[in-house]
Amino acid sequence: SNLILICDGHHKLLHEGIVTITGAAPDQLVFTRDGRQLVDPRSPAAIGQAMTLRETAAVTETVSPKPRSRFADAVRYEQAKQALKGLGFKATLAKQLLEEALTHVGQDAEVSTIVEKVLAMNRATTTADVIEDQSKGMLAKRALVQSGYAPALAEAAVEAALTRVGSDKPLETLIMEAFRRCCEG
Repeated sequence: SNLILICDGHHKLLHEGIVTITGAAPDQLVFTRDGRQLVDPRSPAAIGQAMTLRETAAVTETVSPKPRSRFADAVRYEQAKQALKGLGFKATLAKQLLEEALTHVGQDAEVSTIVEKVLAMNRATTTADVIEDQSKGMLAKRALVQSGYAPALAEAAVEAALTRVGSDKPLETLIMEAFRRCCEG
């Protein structure tokens, strides 16, 4: 009853004292950071809140820059790593490519920028090396969802990207176009 399965990033944050976990496993756990409860980004409330924030940001002409923190850096890194693993990259290769990409784009880059840089640097790898019997659209949607976008938004962005670039383009092109669609609104 005292065990839970968490990713490497959250495990590290727990041991560094940045995040605390209290409650009874598996469904009564509370994750907190700086005294504030963290919410699962896939929960209906969080998805609705994210959509509202995106709509507000689209209306507002200026968006204040996000403050940098070790926690935010770790979350971005883990989301980018999970997106690459979702695309079929092995964990060790994803980590290696992320480290290299971060030296080019900086630690405070958005997840979509980091993944785009990894894909751009890895163009020599053929799509066949990355795809594991899944359609490009499914992989692109999975990459967006694992990067923090709501499944409905990811699906709409991939459909729009497929219409714009076509299904015959490389997976990297489809993902980059879908990321652009998500960032536009």
